[in-house]
Amino acid sequence: MGFFIFVIFNTMEVLFNPLFITLGSCGVIFIVMGYFMSKNPPKEINGLYGYRTPRSMKNQKIWDYSQVYSAEVMMKYGGYFLLLCLPGYFMDLSPEIATGAGLIVLLIGVAFMIFQVETQLKKWESKNKV
Repeated sequence: MGFFIFVIFNTMEVLFNPLFITLGSCGVIFIVMGYFMSKNPPKEINGLYGYRTPRSMKNQKIWDYSQVYSAEVMMKYGGYFLLLCLPGYFMDLSPEIATGAGLIVLLIGVAFMIFQVETQLKKWESKNKV
């Protein structure tokens, strides 16, 4: 019985690793929000909800395409964040370093995500002459 209590508390300590929490929770949020946006994309161009960049808000056709594509990319990057949170489960980093590393990985991931979507929108826009 004592062994099981030790394992539970030891596991709980690892689960509170900021790298694991940061990337894991953001990965889940990205997947859930990407799924929600793929099923319920905003119908009209707006400034509150959806993938909003100057290119995506040029006209309704680009807006419609950008919402679906960005939702797919968001789910993909959510999966990447979940995979990248796993090393946090096995690493013994100080909370400051783990938090900083998690935030840096998130910022780089979001930058890549936006770059990927904008590049695809540019290609789609020139291909479809929109």
